[in-house]
Amino acid sequence: MTRGLQDGGPAFNEDTVSTYSDANSQEYDTDENRKFLYGKLTVDFLKQIPFYPADKLVLDLGCGTGLGFEILSGEFEKRNMNGLGIEPARGMLDVAVEKFKANPRFSWKVGSFENIPCPDKSADKIISTLALHWVTDIEVGAAEMERVLKDTGNLHILMIAKDDGHFFKKAIVKAMQKHLTFAQIMKTAGLAKRLNPEQLRAAFKVFEKKFIVDVK
Repeated sequence: MTRGLQDGGPAFNEDTVSTYSDANSQEYDTDENRKFLYGKLTVDFLKQIPFYPADKLVLDLGCGTGLGFEILSGEFEKRNMNGLGIEPARGMLDVAVEKFKANPRFSWKVGSFENIPCPDKSADKIISTLALHWVTDIEVGAAEMERVLKDTGNLHILMIAKDDGHFFKKAIVKAMQKHLTFAQIMKTAGLAKRLNPEQLRAAFKVFEKKFIVDVK
């Protein structure tokens, strides 16, 4: 597995992603941000993910600065797994590459949900935390995940729901005000693809022949 960055030709709103990631990637990875609501949700979610003997290659889609692999690094060592982080924002990936430069278990590629730079049926597990709601086309993203995931594989995704509650929305706006300009906030709000459970099940219909889609 090749370490460093490789370009997978991602599909995303490049201006918004680049502005957010390149200007704020270092601040995004601070302890303060990790203790914010996003960070707590991510940690709680990742610690509930089951791992199986067949899980050898794990993809983290929308990996950001590598927080997911950082939290799960003990599991990767114990189970002799390799991780590949996929992220459209180079600023985020630069942080991840530097953070894990001494650990050959983890590699990184530029890509997106709609364009995953991996061969067919090559991944044993896909994880994703608070990233899928930025996808430009949920159905295309689901089809790509089905393409790269082995028939025996498993998928674990945490995303913001459509009806995510008043408190959570207030927290999101507070974080955006700290990191983004007003124009960037408005553009970002238009990009988010928040779905209710029924819409999400419909988007992942491609998986129904192989997997039980459990949306909570």
